[in-house]
Amino acid sequence: MPQFSERERYISGGRVSVAGVLLFVMGAVGSGLVAGWCLSRGGYVVFWKPLVMAAAMSVMLCLLVDWVRCRNPHLAGGLSLMAGALAYASYFYFSMQRDAGGGLVPVEVLPNYILFRMQNDVLKDVKDVPRGGAKPAKPAKPVEFFNWMFGACDLFILMGVPCEWARRRAQRAFSSEHNRWYRIEKVKRWPYLTQTFVDALNTGEIDIALRDTPTAPMQHQGSRFLLEWLDVEDTSPLDFPVYGSIEDQSQTGFAKSARRMVHRQFALTPQEALSLRPFFPKFSARLDVQHPELQAVPATLFARSKTDSSSDLASVTPVEEPYRQLVRDRGYKWKVTLIDLIPLIYMVGGVGVMFLSLWLFDSDGQIPIEFETPRFVMLGIGALCIGGCLFVWGCYAALMCQSGYSSRWIASRLRTELAHRPHLLVDLANPQTRYVLLIPGEEFTRIQMIMASDVLLADDVLFMELDDHQREIRMEGDIDRYIIPAGAISDCQPRCYFHNSDAHQFKQVWMVRLLIQREMGEQELLIGLGQLRWKRHRNRDQEQAAREVCDRINGWRSGVTT
Repeated sequence: MPQFSERERYISGGRVSVAGVLLFVMGAVGSGLVAGWCLSRGGYVVFWKPLVMAAAMSVMLCLLVDWVRCRNPHLAGGLSLMAGALAYASYFYFSMQRDAGGGLVPVEVLPNYILFRMQNDVLKDVKDVPRGGAKPAKPAKPVEFFNWMFGACDLFILMGVPCEWARRRAQRAFSSEHNRWYRIEKVKRWPYLTQTFVDALNTGEIDIALRDTPTAPMQHQGSRFLLEWLDVEDTSPLDFPVYGSIEDQSQTGFAKSARRMVHRQFALTPQEALSLRPFFPKFSARLDVQHPELQAVPATLFARSKTDSSSDLASVTPVEEPYRQLVRDRGYKWKVTLIDLIPLIYMVGGVGVMFLSLWLFDSDGQIPIEFETPRFVMLGIGALCIGGCLFVWGCYAALMCQSGYSSRWIASRLRTELAHRPHLLVDLANPQTRYVLLIPGEEFTRIQMIMASDVLLADDVLFMELDDHQREIRMEGDIDRYIIPAGAISDCQPRCYFHNSDAHQFKQVWMVRLLIQREMGEQELLIGLGQLRWKRHRNRDQEQAAREVCDRINGWRSGVTT
């Protein structure tokens, strides 16, 4: 199986005929002029009307890219930029022509007209526009700065949207032999799975990765695996190269939720292409036509077994009485909620201590003569510094170390209770034994409701130890005990979740997703790695910690001990 870094990639020749270039130029100029004329008709709504025209131009330019067989993304993007600029300039020209009474106006006057418009246009709210017999609102004054600013934004929309669409359209795979574009099918999965897909491609288990990863929670979010194949009649798609691509959401930058192409058009082996039949129905239908023998073969046959050949099963036993559920008792949720309010107490207390120092000063900001002694001066300065430190610490703990106090309290109490048990599965003295939260996989929809204290939603709190010698996971919890050998692990992947109200996905919750084999069948477990250090809980650090645990466990499954 070729490694991902060594796979062949599709390289576009970037060719386009002279006639195609001329047709593309004529079409771009025509679409720009039509869009400018439409912008000049009726009312002009900032942002929205240019966005509609930009979308219409994008569709037209993408059709032009397909028609003239333009495989040069730089040419397609450059001509689209020209079309967008022409649309905005022609909008002013057609508006000038309308204001002049419909006569032909020299183009040389256009710069002066644009300057006049920017100096005299008045921006109004749509709700303030008089309708019917309503009295017109009080005339507002033009603001030249805002006119230039909104004009620049509209120009950016008219140029940027068509350029990006046309450029991406020209980057598709193309067969010069058949003078035809490749077809594209897409399957969407959970966000931030790029590394998971790459690892699966290295091991030849991309079908297992797509099968074991859930669908994205929202339409505009998530990672996508793209399959490009050539659809030619009376020919099998496997007779030509089949390419895959990976799109994922950006974790850095201004638009964190924006999807970008991470790995583009890498070659897939015929075995990998066959294994992807269940996920791409159009590709599978074409294969069934050209290979009738596949119709009698279930598509799942090509998906390799995700269970180990070993007969090992995970052992889950309840903690015996009287040691069972002593940490998560009846008042557990109230205690965790109150402990999570400690940062607020620090903030309020810090503000109070700072205000205490103000009584030393009069209305002029001077210390009264009766208190002008070194003792009172030092007392006031000390109170001010202490109050400021308390307030800063409260803000840091509340914003950067969410659930820090409650997690440390739970871990400390669990450690104390485990020390009283006669037999433990984990070594509490081992520095690599870590505090974790366990949430059954069938309740992952509930995990999306995680807010400040994710420990409130955990079904169990445990200490987990990874034994490289025995190649097994051992967890000692407040309710259950787990012994999971490597042979009982069907799949281990890091998984990212979000809160439903977090539209921009600033707060990520990374967990280790395990598929284990028990006597009752397969079970999905989600393990949250507890944060016990007073360190900023960054998304990247959480992802790295989850991937390190998964890499270690997957090393056991592949026979490599880390």
